[in-house]
Amino acid sequence: MVDYNLYVTDSQDTQNYIRRLTGFCNYQMNLLSHHSSMTQRELYNLASYINTSINMHQNEVKEMAQIDLDYSRSAYQKNVERVLQWISFTVVLSITFLVIFGLWTIKAFWFVRNALGTVNKHLWELASRNWSMPDLMINDYLEFDRLSKTLNMMKNQIKDYVIQTERDSMLAVQLKEERLINETQRSELITAQMSALRAQVNPHFLFNALNLIGSAALVDSPETVMQMVEATGKILRYSLYTNEYMVLLDDETEIVLQYLFLQKHRFGDALQIDLKNSLEGEELMIPPMSIQPIVENCFKHGFGQQKELCISILIFSEKDCIVIQVIDNGVGFSPESVKEKGGIGLSNIEKRLNLQYGGKRQYLFITSHSGYTNITLKIPIKEQNIQ
Repeated sequence: MVDYNLYVTDSQDTQNYIRRLTGFCNYQMNLLSHHSSMTQRELYNLASYINTSINMHQNEVKEMAQIDLDYSRSAYQKNVERVLQWISFTVVLSITFLVIFGLWTIKAFWFVRNALGTVNKHLWELASRNWSMPDLMINDYLEFDRLSKTLNMMKNQIKDYVIQTERDSMLAVQLKEERLINETQRSELITAQMSALRAQVNPHFLFNALNLIGSAALVDSPETVMQMVEATGKILRYSLYTNEYMVLLDDETEIVLQYLFLQKHRFGDALQIDLKNSLEGEELMIPPMSIQPIVENCFKHGFGQQKELCISILIFSEKDCIVIQVIDNGVGFSPESVKEKGGIGLSNIEKRLNLQYGGKRQYLFITSHSGYTNITLKIPIKEQNIQ
């Protein structure tokens, strides 16, 4: 028999009824176990009793089941009402939270939209170089507060940088214009000095060259006269038509050789020439008409009463300079008469070098005494291609 006590531990009445029903069943079972000794009448009465008892118990079971059903229905309804109350509370709380969250989200969306629109407008103003626009307002949101401060700092730094750049640009333009003016003035001055030098050299040289060629035509061969004419033509073309600020060292040396060729025909054995150029073949530049006036100065002031004149021309490099030395064994001159003896040629060379390379260093050196004169030019190598 099933033990229903395990399922009705919370109902004392039901337990009592189960115990009573169990006792009744046990009693009936005992009676039925002795039915072999009963008469037919007794068995009939026992069956009627059992049937009546069973009907009674069935009615009692129905009543108790109905009571249990009513109790369960009542408990169920209470639990359902309690659950419905909790569900209603949860739904109301959720709706309230969603409404609050939705309102906060809408507010945050509009704030972010307005903030980003302000930042975008600020950046467009910066792109349009509108530096006078006010700074972005500081707000309560940490991220936008940092963004606003960063943009304000960036705007002020760009503004200062642009202003400084414009000032530097204007200053650079002014310096460039001043430099252009200075370069133009220097160019014009060098050109004027070259013209003055050519005006002083060409007539005198041409007169002497023509006399020399005329004399040679009487005593020398036609080939020699032709060489003298060609040398004179080269010198005149070089001095008249060379408009560059710098020429090749070899070109300048070639003109000096042509000049010495003519002088050698003029003075013959009385003139000894020694030219040593250790820089021959190198593409080094020097100002034009730098060596020839110095060599010419040897003939103007070197011979004096002497019967012979030795001229040595040495060309070599020393540190960052091209060194050109013109040495003669002429009568020499005192330091007081350097300007007078040097003439316009040496003065012009010194002025042109100062203009072309700057006056911070010395380029022309003169050493002279009786029987010895050394005129040295030091032309910078690194700075020679400025012009």
